[in-house]
Amino acid sequence: LALMYEAGHGVPPDEELAIIRLKVPELPERLAQAVVGVVNKIRGLELRKSPSVSESLDWARSLVILNADALDRELVESTLTMLVKHEKDLERVRGALDKVLAEVPAK
Repeated sequence: LALMYEAGHGVPPDEELAIIRLKVPELPERLAQAVVGVVNKIRGLELRKSPSVSESLDWARSLVILNADALDRELVESTLTMLVKHEKDLERVRGALDKVLAEVPAK
């Protein structure tokens, strides 16, 4: 089961949200939901390597350190390398960022 989580395969969004709540309890609820939504949209893109749950947790922790209260384009762009590791994948995600952030609540 841990390997499934680590690989990010087959983890439903509600389970990923529960994992983030458990591992990064200081992340505000609305932001935790936004993280899961954005990561799942990124996973929907054709990438060489989609973000794992582990990378979602790393991103969530970095957002806490940055005192983020909402996800905006600038913040996501500046922290994208926490989620996406390959340069071609980064280019693809940056190109689709408007779509990825479309339903994320604004500040």
